[in-house]
Amino acid sequence: MKHPHMENEIHVDEKWFFVCRDGESHMLVSDEIPPERVVKHKSHITKVMFLCAQARPRKLTNNTWWDGKIGIWPIGCYRRAERGSVNRPRGTLLFEPETINMDKCRSIR
Repeated sequence: MKHPHMENEIHVDEKWFFVCRDGESHMLVSDEIPPERVVKHKSHITKVMFLCAQARPRKLTNNTWWDGKIGIWPIGCYRRAERGSVNRPRGTLLFEPETINMDKCRSIR
């Protein structure tokens, strides 16, 4: 039995992803450029939190289906590198993950 009060709900959840994995390999086409992965050590791999929103799939008015996917957004901000290094020039945009606690989550709403 369907519950009518749950048909218009949107589920929001967080998901953690690693930027890269230790020993990760890629299959490349002949003219494809390999992805840039630069970490000093496998214990320094960046972990980024994403906020995901989804709803129930439903039929639209023109007889097509909407899959229920609303979006996924990274939690953090971009900043420019103040100093250059061997891995990147000065001024490169870097993603800086943010720490989210309950107080910060409540203030966003």
